[in-house]
Amino acid sequence: MASQLNIKDDATVREVREYAAQTGRTVTATIREAVRNDRSRREEEIAERIRRANELIDEVRRNMPPETRAMTSWEIMESIYDDNEPDGFAR
Repeated sequence: MASQLNIKDDATVREVREYAAQTGRTVTATIREAVRNDRSRREEEIAERIRRANELIDEVRRNMPPETRAMTSWEIMESIYDDNEPDGFAR
C-alpha cells in the first residue's frame, strides 16, 4: 500500500517541484529533507531555550540567600507569609 500526501496549494507544489529539480532529488526526498531540517532547527531552538532557562535558574540560585537555597518555593513562600499580619507578610 502506497502512502499519499495531497497538497492542495498549487504554489507549494510548484515550489517543491522546482526545488527538487534544482537539487536533483525526488519530490518525496525534497519534502522529507525539508521536514527533517525544520524539525532539527526546532529541536535546536528548544535546546537553546532550555539552556538559557537553566542559566537563569543557576543565576537566581547563586544570588539567593544561603538559608533559602535548600528550600522549596513553597517553603520560601511559607517563610515570608503570615496569616496573622494585616498585609500577610511575616515580620
